[in-house]
Amino acid sequence: MGFLINSFKFDKCYTLLVIIVVVVVVVVVVVVVVVEVVVVVVVVVVVVVVVVVVVVVAAAVMMVMIMIMITLIFLFVQLISIAVSLFHRNAAVYSTSR
Repeated sequence: MGFLINSFKFDKCYTLLVIIVVVVVVVVVVVVVVVEVVVVVVVVVVVVVVVVVVVVVAAAVMMVMIMIMITLIFLFVQLISIAVSLFHRNAAVYSTSR
């Protein structure tokens, strides 16, 4: 009779131990899955932010380059017009001095 009671207590302990192990394993699995999902979401958000920043910086650099090109073209046109006016003035002075 005592042996049956002892084995019953052991079975209860064993069942409790199995339940605790199963609960711990389930909690660990759930925590790992949640952490993986959070890590994937954070990585996706970081990648999207980096891509957006790179695109915005590239667009800004392109705008600056376009502005520099327009300024250089404008300065080149001004230089040509100054050279043409100087050439006409020198030609006029040369023709009147002859």
